[in-house]
Parts: sequence; C-alpha cells; structure tokens
Amino acid sequence: IQKEFSATQRLVLLGILSALGTLLMFIELPWVFYNFLRIDLSDVVVLVAFVLFGFKEGILVGLIKALIHFMLPLLNPTGGVGEIAAFLASAGFITGFYVSHKHLKLNVIWSLGLTVVINAIIMTVLNWVIITPLFTMLYGGVFPNLFNMTYVWGIISIYIPFNALKGAVIVTVFYFITRTLKIEIKI
Repeated sequence: IQKEFSATQRLVLLGILSALGTLLMFIELPWVFYNFLRIDLSDVVVLVAFVLFGFKEGILVGLIKALIHFMLPLLNPTGGVGEIAAFLASAGFITGFYVSHKHLKLNVIWSLGLTVVINAIIMTVLNWVIITPLFTMLYGGVFPNLFNMTYVWGIISIYIPFNALKGAVIVTVFYFITRTLKIEIKI
C-alpha cells in the first residue's frame, strides 16, 4: 500500500478508517471473567491509521470513533465513560508503539509486545484513578478510596489480565493485517 496520499485521499481514508473503527466498537465480546469488560478490534484500525498517516491522525481516528459511539445513546449504556476509556486505550496503543518502535528502535515484533505491556500499565492506572471511579459514581456509588488495598488489588487483578489479553489480540490482528496488506511500518 502506498504511503504518499493526496489531501483528498488522506481525508477520505481517515473517514473510512474512522467509520470502520466505530463499526468495530459495536462488535464486541464480553470478557469471560467480568462481562462488563469488552474486547473489540477498533484499535486495530487506529494503529493502521497511525502507521499510514502519523501520530495525530491515529489519535484523530481514535477520537472520532469514540465520539460517534458516544452519540448513539441507545447503543451506549456507559454514559460516555466507556468512550473516554476507549479513546485513552487508543492513545495508549499509539504511544506505546511510537515509543517502542521509533525511540527504542525495537523491531516490529518486540515493539508490539512492549506496546501491549505499556498499554496494559497505562490502562490499569487510568482504571484505578479515573475510569472505575467514574463508573462507580455513574451507577450511584461513592468515589472509592484510591489507596484502599482491597480496591487496589481488585483493580490489578481485573485490569492487568484483561488489558494484556485485549492488547495481545489487537496487536496480533494488526500485525497480520499489515503483513497481508503489505503496509510498511515506518514511523
């Protein structure tokens, strides 16, 4: 796939990728252990946008898919908190891949593996201090004590395995798509 696109081609492809990412957000599987957590492949599209167009465009696709998902309230029971989490996860994948591939100069396989680790850590911390407290308050609970060890170990035991599994699925699908479509990964 070519890496140089005209302005019109870039705009059209970013629109298509945003629409595809939004669609993939609706095709989700509940995680076996905690069915309020969902695995979808929308961040594969965000990573494709990132390697084709760059950091800002990848972030833009992540933001657009989350905003469109939020604007469909009948299909969205999270009150926007799930979309904030989805956008932050998209940003985490892009940041992890950018840092590991460009700055650490790791090969693609090692970069994708480190991306899973970085994103799992980022999302676990964000679930600890922002996302889970917002969900708790959204559903009528009180803001949790962030330093209560039961709460902390609950967050760690739930979100590290979930984010690691979701990340591994996303980077594996991304890797095979880039190989199949012959997308050159040069950041």
